[in-house]
Amino acid sequence: MPFARMEEISGKLAEAVAAYMKEKDLAAGKDIFFLVSSDGNHYGQDFKNSPYGEGEQAWEKALAFDRRLIKTYLEGPQGPAGIEELTKELWGKTYLDYRSTYWCGKYSVPFGLLTAEKIIDRVLHKKIRGSLIRYSDTYSEGVLPIKKMGMGLTAPFSLRHWVSFFSVGYYLD
Repeated sequence: MPFARMEEISGKLAEAVAAYMKEKDLAAGKDIFFLVSSDGNHYGQDFKNSPYGEGEQAWEKALAFDRRLIKTYLEGPQGPAGIEELTKELWGKTYLDYRSTYWCGKYSVPFGLLTAEKIIDRVLHKKIRGSLIRYSDTYSEGVLPIKKMGMGLTAPFSLRHWVSFFSVGYYLD
């Protein structure tokens, strides 16, 4: 969905959630929290996404790209202007240019941030601030240490096929 539509829908959702919080006397961070979950970028031949080529240097460049996006747009104080800039970088020139990056959360993360930011503003008249908790990727992490659950490898991981992931916490500014 285009950013303008995202702004409109997040405003309506924030209004409904804020009204519910007030009605039930729910406190943000104590009784209610917001979770937006997503993979980061999917890199490699399998995804037809090798903007930096292949190999260890390409992997390092891709990690640097992801970390720059996180530092520039997801950490620190939030607001619609910064979130809109994130969508421009993730989507390419238009929201229809879906191949500009393979971040799974290129729609859910901006929408979730807009909604949470608006709820906190309506309920507490405050802003939120993001702080990176952890960043990693499937190439660095290797096989998950899960055994005797009947699960096999869900996907290969190598310099030709890997996914980044991260956690950012948001707190009152």
